[in-house]
Amino acid sequence: MQGRGDSCCREQVNDGLLEKLFEIENQRKLSVGGAATLLSNILQNSKFYPYFVQLMIAGYDATGPHIFDLDAIGSAEEEKKFFSTGSGSPMALGVLEDSYKEGLTVEEGGKLAMRSIKSAIERDIGSGGKSIDIATITKEGVKIVRNPIDKIAK
Repeated sequence: MQGRGDSCCREQVNDGLLEKLFEIENQRKLSVGGAATLLSNILQNSKFYPYFVQLMIAGYDATGPHIFDLDAIGSAEEEKKFFSTGSGSPMALGVLEDSYKEGLTVEEGGKLAMRSIKSAIERDIGSGGKSIDIATITKEGVKIVRNPIDKIAK
């Protein structure tokens, strides 16, 4: 995900407070869809003074893997295969649409994500940085690998 969405709704979602409250009240973990709905409601509440963000929520729950995208006024949609956001997303989506196929291994998916982000960095002045972070979300948890740009093969 490109950009700085981390300041969005910080006062409402402070360190997962609402998620923990849900778990205590309901004796179960909040699903990925539930988290998307919670954030959607928070964004909808501020639609007249919106946070100018486009967010992505991804996770793995009892029903499997999920990706949701949310806009500034709380519209949420579940994506079925992949999603990209930010100024470089048209370039990244082009690579994803061209090369994604069902049944990719985690390693193949990571390489495809890296290629799509690298494509965005090369063609969009608003994308970039010194590394590409790839987050892999599985049943076992989340693994984030930082890949310095200067070490990525052409």
